[in-house]
Amino acid sequence: MSAYSFTKLFCSITKSTVWCEPHTTVRVWITMLADCDSQGRVFASIPGLANLARVTVMECELAMETFLAPDQYSRTPDNEGRRIEVIEGGWRLLNYDLYREKRDPEARKEQNREAQRRSRARQHASAEMLTDGDKSQESAQDRRQNTDKSKEQKQEHVRSRGSRLPTGWSLPAEWKAWACTERTDLDIDAEAAKFADYWHAKPGKDGCKADWQATWRNWVRNARGGQSMGARPADRHAGFQDRAYGEGGLL
Repeated sequence: MSAYSFTKLFCSITKSTVWCEPHTTVRVWITMLADCDSQGRVFASIPGLANLARVTVMECELAMETFLAPDQYSRTPDNEGRRIEVIEGGWRLLNYDLYREKRDPEARKEQNREAQRRSRARQHASAEMLTDGDKSQESAQDRRQNTDKSKEQKQEHVRSRGSRLPTGWSLPAEWKAWACTERTDLDIDAEAAKFADYWHAKPGKDGCKADWQATWRNWVRNARGGQSMGARPADRHAGFQDRAYGEGGLL
């Protein structure tokens, strides 16, 4: 059998005159259909073909005589119903082209159906990939949003918790100008030094403020008789100082 050929066996063969021949003749005919190339040619010798069909040489010779002879009952009137003709190196099936034309439209229909199935499969796969991509994009967006939200929460937590007065703090010029206008009776530089010493020495969370400028303003407003409330001894008046600077402590 040729490695590069394929012959479709039509069910109508069971209604043909060849099917009425001896089973050895039918076997040889089917073997020739299976072994022919794309042009309907079978290249073999009588003994070789007999061996392929698993019949005797005599049975093969009788079959070939049947195929070469006219057939008045053949459904293919061309060539007087003959089925083969002798060519160099073998034989050619005379009705091969007729059945190939019948075969090809059906083969094309099947190929079209298969192509449509593959196309639908590709479209389905593409749709799934797009869906997965959208989900991945949404997941990435959710992660970014969650990250941003977490950062905002941390920043808000830091702001609500406040911070300590920086080491080496010095009174900003803007703060000093306001204090000089607000309290002309105070030595502002001395108050700034007391302010820094007091809050640097304040332990724990009580030494943290969210707004040090507001804390400074409260310090200046609450200073009395030229002496800030923060200048009083911490051990004796710690509770009073916390009450006096409570407004600043809330900022």
